Amino acid sequence: MYSSKIQAKLKLFSFRKLKIAISVFVFKKKKVHLSTKNLYMKIEISKVADLIEDWIIEFRKPQMDGLPYFSDELGDIKPGELHLVGGHAGNGKSAFLITQALHTANKNQEAVLYFGLNLTKDNFIKRLVSQISQLSYYQIYPYSNLGEHGKNLIEGTLNELNSMPLYFSDNKLLNIIELKNTICEFVKTSNIKLVIIDYLQLIPSINLNNPRDRETLTILKVLKEITTSLQISILISSQMNSNERTVPLLNDFDHRTILEQFADKILLVYRPEYYAIQEFDDGSNTDGKAQIIIAHNRFGKTEKVQVNYCSKRLMFY
Repeated sequence: MYSSKIQAKLKLFSFRKLKIAISVFVFKKKKVHLSTKNLYMKIEISKVADLIEDWIIEFRKPQMDGLPYFSDELGDIKPGELHLVGGHAGNGKSAFLITQALHTANKNQEAVLYFGLNLTKDNFIKRLVSQISQLSYYQIYPYSNLGEHGKNLIEGTLNELNSMPLYFSDNKLLNIIELKNTICEFVKTSNIKLVIIDYLQLIPSINLNNPRDRETLTILKVLKEITTSLQISILISSQMNSNERTVPLLNDFDHRTILEQFADKILLVYRPEYYAIQEFDDGSNTDGKAQIIIAHNRFGKTEKVQVNYCSKRLMFY
């Protein structure tokens, strides 16, 4: 065994060696860091003929069909696409989404997952029953007041709804990460093709200290990644700022540039009838009519599409 003095010297020597080693490591790290300034980025350049060959291979692959909107003039929403529906309060954003959910689940028999963040389960079912049974939304309750015909209609409608691949959640506490996990799970277990979220501003923030524009960017970025990675379609609604002008414009959105960055198509719902306006700009009657304004379209044209609206059944067609 070494004496206590020798042990103390050995410890001091070891510590000095360690200090020297750390200094050398830091020095080398600095040298490496500085030397990276002299490196050049490698840029890959392809011959156009090679790119054409790859493109032809992709072009010849069978194209996945999109999910048609309830109006043919609105086109469809393809796998990998994120569409956004806007409109001033009272113009029917939720009615638009529910109409589309029924169209996809009933007519196309494709599974739909609906997040009704501003709806209760009772209200959602009532809207579905009204649209299918053709009974007025405002006359369904109370059940005891319905005649025999009305009761039979509702029972038949409920049986029809039972057979549809339509799923609903009114959980208002799901942040975007929990929403993503739920969507991924349902895509695996229920073969979901269309996810509908009503609406963007009701998705809770992950970090309350973040400004809302940063949270909006994060939410839309995650949703867009979900569409491409799972090859599904997402339809989400968003509030718009009200003003003296009744016709909605993209400028009425908060964070417009973020929405346009991630949304493949933006549809604006406009019902002049709601404002007691009797004629469209072209002079045609607004009674029972609405305009769906395709204000942003990454893969097509922008235009105004006239559709029908039934205020008693809260549905477009």
